[in-house]
Amino acid sequence: MYPVVVLLKYMENQPPNEVSKINTPDSSVNEKAIEEYLISLNADERRLALELVIEAKGDISKIGAIYDKASVYIKSILGAVVFATAMQGDVPKTEHLQAHGLELADDVEALRKEIKSITDFDFIEMANSNSRVATLMKAETPSQLTIVHLGQSHKTDIETNDANSYEIIQSQKQISRILSSFAVPATRVFVEGYYEETMKAVEDVVSISNKFEALDSFTDIAYEYYYFIQSYQTTESIAVINKIVSDKLNKIGFKEILPLQLSNGKDKLSLVAPANLPTKSSFSTDSESHALLNGSSVLLNTKGVIQMMPAETERGSINPFMMTDVLKEKGKKLGEILLTINPKVYKYTADNILPEISAFSSYEITQLTQGDNCQKNVKCQMLAKEILENDIPKISTAIYEDRENVAIEQIAKYAKSGQKVIPLVFGQGHDFTGAVVKWNKSHPDKQFNLITIKPPSFAYGPSTSQ
Repeated sequence: MYPVVVLLKYMENQPPNEVSKINTPDSSVNEKAIEEYLISLNADERRLALELVIEAKGDISKIGAIYDKASVYIKSILGAVVFATAMQGDVPKTEHLQAHGLELADDVEALRKEIKSITDFDFIEMANSNSRVATLMKAETPSQLTIVHLGQSHKTDIETNDANSYEIIQSQKQISRILSSFAVPATRVFVEGYYEETMKAVEDVVSISNKFEALDSFTDIAYEYYYFIQSYQTTESIAVINKIVSDKLNKIGFKEILPLQLSNGKDKLSLVAPANLPTKSSFSTDSESHALLNGSSVLLNTKGVIQMMPAETERGSINPFMMTDVLKEKGKKLGEILLTINPKVYKYTADNILPEISAFSSYEITQLTQGDNCQKNVKCQMLAKEILENDIPKISTAIYEDRENVAIEQIAKYAKSGQKVIPLVFGQGHDFTGAVVKWNKSHPDKQFNLITIKPPSFAYGPSTSQ
């Protein structure tokens, strides 16, 4: 069945009568309603719609039917993803759909050959087999150096991890499979969230892991683990060592009978959960998923599959958080001003919303300050203008452009001589096109090609999420 439930996900703020147009009483597909819905989407929403099509592999014939009935406008929205998806399945295809599918297949094959000629790897296949899309931007001057941006969904805070744990784990599994398919132990992989000062902790995890690898008995492993827990408390180290210990015990007959509990029927070892893992009572997962929630790159580095390198600097990594703290203080101040204007109307906003404003709050602030109450208050208008025109744009620049430029600089600084393909594991909301173009213009003798491998909804330009 067409993934109606996923369409509903993007209509969750619509009134009930609009939602009912999509899901008909017998749960069948209302193709006309879906077509009308697609027409109403803006550019970002269309990218999400393309992802729906890819996820609907179980019923491609319905996609083809919608396509053949659709207007020219809808055909442009569904675009290449419809063709690519339809051509993958052994389903009836109209002559019109098949012709466009074959045309797209030729384009994809040409891109595959071009990427392989530059990198010696089939990144198109790697992307396809992990439900991702690969794109290529070539340097103006022919170059043998290629950055491969693997867009990731990653941990942030406990609340976000609660909501996105499945997405994070799947994203990290995909990245792990892609890296493992072409990387060798000496491959330097540049990773978001790490800078020179944090790499010592990564190296410590490798040393601790090597200690466990040298142990053979349960008694020795359990003793070393309890000593480790008393000595090391970083989230990443606990998550990774839990996986290493679990693998080691599996080799001597233990099984993970419950999340983070291993037993061979006689002896039992309970592993300690890292601090930032999801906390919902319904959430339970094994040690591998815990490690993936903290990033597949650290686990691969610990196992010797890759050599992890910092993609950031301390200043660049921390700066957005410092700026956000300042913004939140201004949010509180704006709330205090609104309370003096009308305490009844603005109390909830002042207490709960404004103290948590972020770089993505422009729309909310604009809506809040357009009312007559704020328009007539000079202090309210001045602070709102300062937040909208100064603070939020600067934070957005610090989160995206500044960190993207630094990542390219880090690659240029630390890339291993002779390594043609340089993986970069960074948030899937980032677009490194601008940073690479900027670098190439300033360094004509050391230019980079850029391959981007992301989920479909992020593959066609920058997003507003990290």
